[in-house]
Amino acid sequence: MRLDVSSRSRRTLSMTSLIDVIFLLLLFFMLSSTFTRYASVDLGGSGVGKNGGTAPDLLVSLRADGVLVNGIDVEGDLLPALRQHREKGLKRATILVGIGATSQQLVTALEVARSVGLDVVVAR
Repeated sequence: MRLDVSSRSRRTLSMTSLIDVIFLLLLFFMLSSTFTRYASVDLGGSGVGKNGGTAPDLLVSLRADGVLVNGIDVEGDLLPALRQHREKGLKRATILVGIGATSQQLVTALEVARSVGLDVVVAR
């Protein structure tokens, strides 16, 4: 009895579908990355000669355990304290970043100081 065993012919793999999938993934990641928005915070670092070498009117010190304004501990929100000093006629403020201060404290202090109309410089 004779058996006809046909040898399997190997088909070449089509790379078209693989290239399509890679292209679609590339397109997806390119489009999804453009929707993320990066924000920047101006630290006012170019103020070396900006104030003419004069001392700041107000010193805001950021620490791990709280915020000091001219050496006085601020309870709660920083906005009323800075607004009160701004109404007295103070114009320039320096934010001193302590060792334990977080970046969120710095951004919040910058936003609050600029919202009341203070010229702000950051020191470390």
